[in-house]
Amino acid sequence: RLAHVGPRIPGRAVEVLANAGDYVKKGQPLAIIDSPELGESQSQYLKAKTAYEIADKSFERAKIVLEGKVISTGEFQRREGEYLSARTELKAAEDKLHLLGMTEKELSAIGKEHTINSRVAIYSPISGAVIERHLTLGEVVEPIKPLFTVANLSNLWVIADVPEADVPKVKKGQTVAIVASAYPEKVFKGKLSYISEVIDPETRGEKVRAAVDNAKGALKREIFAAF
Repeated sequence: RLAHVGPRIPGRAVEVLANAGDYVKKGQPLAIIDSPELGESQSQYLKAKTAYEIADKSFERAKIVLEGKVISTGEFQRREGEYLSARTELKAAEDKLHLLGMTEKELSAIGKEHTINSRVAIYSPISGAVIERHLTLGEVVEPIKPLFTVANLSNLWVIADVPEADVPKVKKGQTVAIVASAYPEKVFKGKLSYISEVIDPETRGEKVRAAVDNAKGALKREIFAAF
């Protein structure tokens, strides 16, 4: 349960809201990015929205007057085509903003206020602890760079090497006792969730993985332990 979190668009960090060691919830903003690309896309969205609203009203009027035979069928079809085209362009503009990281609530806000906001939040996709932060205020960021690492440590994997002679003794789903070097007096319970099909030619051991409940947070990443 690990997430590397980065921006979807290039920009500059104007707010850093989370630090290493902080616990964050799913959907919580970690940083705010100011992006000219986002502002341009919002401008295109507002233009598309205005064009759609005009085309929609024109098409609705055409439906009414067509019944009274005030306009021709050709004129009605022309207005219908403009309406469908405007609707498609608006949907494309909406989808682009969603892809750039804007939520439905944020999109609705700029649609109502008809104002451009070039700032967008970077949200945590999971609940957990921020274990790494690679962002400073004012830094220029790109989509290829992860800015935060968030880990949910309530469940962990313990990886072990089983000696070749003991391979027949291990089975998937088997309960194992685990002792961590930091807690020599305490025994943690786990279940084997993975057994490798390959013997390591150097160690002559078989990799196995046990899932361990760590709700109390006693175990840490990269801690040494033994079955």
